[in-house]
Amino acid sequence: MPLAVLHIENGSENDLASLVDLLSDYDELRGRIRPVRALPGPDEMGTAIEAISIALVPGGVATILATGLALWLRRRSPGRPGKVGLRLELPDGTKLHLDAKGVEDVEAVVAAAVKPWTDTH
Repeated sequence: MPLAVLHIENGSENDLASLVDLLSDYDELRGRIRPVRALPGPDEMGTAIEAISIALVPGGVATILATGLALWLRRRSPGRPGKVGLRLELPDGTKLHLDAKGVEDVEAVVAAAVKPWTDTH
């Protein structure tokens, strides 16, 4: 099953954890979302979440993912001002990048950013 990898730029491990939780609530994504962690060093017991892997399947996953990202950005914005970036790396090497700061119409911005992907998936 092909995997996409989602990175949050200018965010925190808590941002990634909250996004994993939110995306896992969607029936279409449940079981397809996994946190990606670095290998721990010799003196480490564990590591922070670095990214999120998303198992891609036919049937509108791109649209559901876009909806979840828009909701996450909207929920995050009031308590976390400042710029946040999302970078999605698709299995075919395509990279989608979204920078958001003070965006009022989050849904429109996310929809525009993922449109090339949703047109083909």
